[in-house]
Amino acid sequence: MIKNLFALENLLYWLLIFIPIAIVLELQHAAGVWIFASSALAIIPLAGLMGKATEHLAAKMGEGVGGLLNATFGNAAELIIALMALRKGLYKVVKASITGSIIGNILLVLGLSIVAATAAAHGGSVSVTSEPGHGATARVNLDFLTRRHPLQ
Repeated sequence: MIKNLFALENLLYWLLIFIPIAIVLELQHAAGVWIFASSALAIIPLAGLMGKATEHLAAKMGEGVGGLLNATFGNAAELIIALMALRKGLYKVVKASITGSIIGNILLVLGLSIVAATAAAHGGSVSVTSEPGHGATARVNLDFLTRRHPLQ
């Protein structure tokens, strides 16, 4: 049991200790940088747990429900931060955050589309595999070494 406690896949859970640390620091009116740092470290394993939970639900309920859950909970931390900023009247911060998220998502989709189109144009392929609990892997295959190109 002790060996499993220190296994690589369980080391992320050690960061859960920062949840009560962040609460205690807030109640003790510690410096903001320490509260922020401990809260940021506490979010990491929580985001991982939410990701694993949605992957397991997607495996049981189907890809459509899994995609909906990922779209809903994928931005949970951003939503929580936006709600806290709205409560404090930081409207420009929320606008900038939403704008950055939209631009980031557009660039990600555009970039992946360009990669897929380039691979297809050069006789290659793009494949994506996903296993519940292990994330997704994208593979781009291009036949640069086995084909003669017009420029050679």
